[in-house]
Amino acid sequence: MSGDAVTPFDQFQTLPSAFIPTALQVMKFSGHYRLLQQGLAFDWPGFRKAVFGYQGNKLLPITLPNDKISLQEADVSSMVEQIVNSMKDELNVAVSALDMDALRSAVAASSDTGHCECYIMFASRQPGTDEASFFSLMSTIELGRTVLGFYAVIDAMKLLVLKGFKDPTG
Repeated sequence: MSGDAVTPFDQFQTLPSAFIPTALQVMKFSGHYRLLQQGLAFDWPGFRKAVFGYQGNKLLPITLPNDKISLQEADVSSMVEQIVNSMKDELNVAVSALDMDALRSAVAASSDTGHCECYIMFASRQPGTDEASFFSLMSTIELGRTVLGFYAVIDAMKLLVLKGFKDPTG
């Protein structure tokens, strides 16, 4: 969706303004793994290796019960609803109804191209969490069309981010 090298992910967030610089650093860090020269691709193995190999204490991976979700639907509106429901239910994304509507619009608009990959970062604070941290969900949604209908593959990684995280790659 977004082709900007600094912020290659669409961003949905409900963070206080004090966390925005840190969220942008997470986005910048993840942007290094979007393979622009190879078309539609995100280097998930490289990104996971970088997260697990991070030497600091301000970025921690959180295990998801299912970090890859495959979906199939006959029409685009059903596919959009499946994607939104999967983000909420299976990936436990805590975002507003307004952000979910924006996600629906982004996926529906992307479906016109036949095949696309969406890059989305959710950032939110959850009630009862430390005042110095927030959760981030990095995700890609590969959306395509076959003679049978639409398919989607959602890849995701959830992170606990502490205020002040800086992109370690510079």
